[in-house]
Amino acid sequence: MNIYPSAKKRQQGFTLVELMIAMTLLMLMMTMLYAGLWLAIKAWESGVGRVEDSNRVYLIQHWLRRHISQARPITVPTEDQEEHVAFAGEPQRLRFVTPLPAHRGEGGLSVVTIEVAEKGDDVTQQLMLRYQVLHPEIGNFFSTDGGSHTVLLDSIDGITFSYFGSDSVDEEPRWRSSWQGQNHLPYLVRIAVRRPKDKPSEWPTLTIAPLSDGQTRPWLNRG
Repeated sequence: MNIYPSAKKRQQGFTLVELMIAMTLLMLMMTMLYAGLWLAIKAWESGVGRVEDSNRVYLIQHWLRRHISQARPITVPTEDQEEHVAFAGEPQRLRFVTPLPAHRGEGGLSVVTIEVAEKGDDVTQQLMLRYQVLHPEIGNFFSTDGGSHTVLLDSIDGITFSYFGSDSVDEEPRWRSSWQGQNHLPYLVRIAVRRPKDKPSEWPTLTIAPLSDGQTRPWLNRG
């Protein structure tokens, strides 16, 4: 009687064990490959999102710099029948007159408002752009009603406008939180936007000089 298994049976037994080991190793390799691929996709998406967000912030800042620097120092009547420059600066809202291209309505001089709007989730806010063509029937310039609007930034934690200037030539210019009821434009406008922590790009503080009014600025030559 042959009490030892045949060579063929031993070969079949070893092949089955080896097959099970090979399948286990293959499953481990597939799991590792999937995990690596998932991490690579997430890293790629994060990088693309960071670039897109940075580009958007840059384009918005470029737009603001261009149009605020072209602000027109035209005068408009107020409710008390006095003439003031068409520039209303508040801590969280800025309203001014600047030329807009034709694709933003009819083109030409337009009343532009940059302000914060509630997003609806009671946590974040939106940076909003409102605009309408300047014409005699526009009504009260200092009212923010009417016009078209678009969202510049979808999620922000807040915004702060600051204005540098003086009430008269003899007065020392300083930063202030509002610029209203003046007969000239401020020397500088500073815009600081606070962004949520989950946003990849910060908002560098933006300082713009609306120099289109032809005002003299003796403080620029001070040592």
